[in-house]
Parts: sequence; structure tokens; C-alpha cells
Amino acid sequence: MKITSIIDIVKGKLQNIPSISFITQTHTKVKKINYGDLFISSNLLDIKNAIQLGAFAIIYDGEIDEIEFDYEIAWIKVENIEDACLKLMRYHLSTFYIDVLFVDEISYDIFNIYKRKSSNQVYLDNDIKNNLELIQNNNHIQCIISNDIKTLKAIYPNCRKFIIHSYDLKNLTIHSLFECTFTYKDTYYYKAKIPVIYIDNFISVIHYLKIKKPDLNKLNNFKYMKSIFINKSLYVLDHGKSSTFIIANNIKKTNFLEIAFLNRFYSHAKILVCHDEDDTSLVNIIKNATYNALYITSRSNLEIIELLKKHRTKSIELF
Repeated sequence: MKITSIIDIVKGKLQNIPSISFITQTHTKVKKINYGDLFISSNLLDIKNAIQLGAFAIIYDGEIDEIEFDYEIAWIKVENIEDACLKLMRYHLSTFYIDVLFVDEISYDIFNIYKRKSSNQVYLDNDIKNNLELIQNNNHIQCIISNDIKTLKAIYPNCRKFIIHSYDLKNLTIHSLFECTFTYKDTYYYKAKIPVIYIDNFISVIHYLKIKKPDLNKLNNFKYMKSIFINKSLYVLDHGKSSTFIIANNIKKTNFLEIAFLNRFYSHAKILVCHDEDDTSLVNIIKNATYNALYITSRSNLEIIELLKKHRTKSIELF
């Protein structure tokens, strides 16, 4: 691609008069740079390494006065690197007619669990520069999947919402809050480790991916409505090893559904819901409140596990 074309796409400003006029590929990871490539970064060390590897052009934002310009290559300054990455992705995808899906967080997690290792399907996350790396040099894209509608609209305005259908299930048995058995069409799903409230998400994703016999063991990696069983010392135990557990989910769109499900199918137990408590208050509730199930709407499960680890470390240091 010509340097002049890149400048027009990213709305950048050329800082010098380079001797080169085109680049081969675009990268945001220095390890992938080859001779003749464009590198996008404001990290001084990465820029130096990219130049040593043969980068023909650098896109950066901010000030990089500490680096000695190599005036043979093109230096392109932009107002914001992430915005420049979005513009480059949009330009690259403008020649594609593909299926670009905006999916909810639950379905996105299932998509990632069952995704195939293929260059045809691209899964975007919240790392804009990484997303550019996935898209920019891929000419085989047939589908892009993301739970970030803002990014999708910026790079492919004709994106569509992934529809969750309602399915007619047979022989539905709810074994626990986190596991169920059911039959759909000719397939028997025995003790699938997914809450019954998310079965429609699961089947919708499986249908889209055209998976006839999904490996149910992969659902062990499903991260929503996931229980954290704890003891009185706040150590995390194996599933079912205590009568006290925590469920944490900071996705507000699903909180009401999960709390209602918890109240319906675990009504015999003491359920406590926490919303916007700070760390100190939350740890105090976890330690001292009376409950069988504690549902936390302001943190993810991983954040709660880290909070428990941090607290245990402090407790050990006192003795």
C-alpha cells in the first residue's frame, strides 16, 4: 500500500520526507515485523526494534522526541492510535461482503468455547490493536464476531445482531443451578454444565457454527453463573465442597435473570444480593453475613477470587 494512501485513511500527518513510498503489511506487534512493513506503536523500545527489523513506516501518537528519527522511513503522526487502527480495519473490510455479528456477552463466551481454529472466523476483543493484527493481513475472512457494538459499527457499519431463538426442548431435567439434561431434536444433552436459562444461547451458537455433536466437556469453561465455593477461612474449594458459595457477574443485562433464577430454584436457601459495595465492605459481608448463596453484581468471578486471595494474604501476614 502507498504511504500517501495510508496517510489519507488514518488522517495522519507525515513528519518527514521519506525515501520510501509504500509498505508491505501492517502490524501492531513488533515480533511480526518483516522488511518493508508498517508498524503502529508509541512505545519507544518497540519502535526501535521494529526499525531494526526493517519497518518502512511508523504510525504513532503523542511525542517521541527521545528517539532519533530514521529519515529514510515514513513517520506518520496521528491524534489517536486506536482510532487509526479502526480506520485501517474499516478500509480493509470495505472490500469484503461478510457476516459481522454483534453478540451478547453470554453467547460470545459460548462462541469462544466452540470456535474453530480458522482464519475464516475472527473473534474480536477489547484490544483494538490486537484486532487490527487479526484483520489487516487476512484475506479469507467470512465472519467477524464481537460483543463490542461500538467497534463493530466503526469497522463494518452493516453488522447485525445475533438472534437468540427459543427452542422446543424435551426431557428437560434441572440437576442443579449449574447443570441440566435435555433433548433437542435428535440429540441428547446429558448433564450439560450450563444453567438452564442459557440453553437457548447455547443451541443458537451451536446452530450457527453448524456443530452437530458438541463436546459438552468444553462447557466446563463457561464462565457465567459460575459458583465459587468457599470455607470459613475464605479459601476456594472444589465445586460442592461447602454449603456456602458466591456467584459474581458484573454484566447488568443478565443480573436480573440470574437472580430470579437463583430465587426460583434455590428458594429453600438463604440468598443474599450485593450491589455496589467497596472492597472492604464486600469482604466483611463475605466473612460475616449469613447466607448460602451470595450474588455480587459489581464484580466478575475472577475479581472476587483475586479479592479473596488478597485478603487471605493479609490475614496470614498478621500471624
